[in-house]
Amino acid sequence: MGHHIAGIVSRAKDSVEAEAMEGRASVDRCPVRSCEGRLTVDARAYDARTGLDTVVCPSCGHRGFKSREGVLLLFRCGSDYQFSYGPSVKTITVALSSAAVNLWSTHGVSADRLAKMAAEWGLVCGRPSQRVRLRISEPDFADCYLYFCRA
Repeated sequence: MGHHIAGIVSRAKDSVEAEAMEGRASVDRCPVRSCEGRLTVDARAYDARTGLDTVVCPSCGHRGFKSREGVLLLFRCGSDYQFSYGPSVKTITVALSSAAVNLWSTHGVSADRLAKMAAEWGLVCGRPSQRVRLRISEPDFADCYLYFCRA
């Protein structure tokens, strides 16, 4: 697995570093691995209670969410980050591992920035209140990394 991740890192490093240097990370790509589609906002599906727009991939039909206000850090406790995303009391939690922080730091992404990117990714994946776990033993670790590294 180490060689596989090293190969992904070397191929994707330029793309991630460019986005990190600009202080942004794109969340308009479809998160479905086999899909190359771009997400579009379904203006009719805005939920004023949560502050979330529904985003849809016209290629594969995936549906996820995006906050109009962005995700806002409420608090951090150790490696757990709690974000809000609108007027709702619902939140999304991101749990970072040292492996995730170390991997992303090679691209110039801080732990706080990584947590925010992971929260946005969780929303795009359609998981507005589920925990995002960026631990090496969890599928979220590779899925989130590959999402932001796709060209």
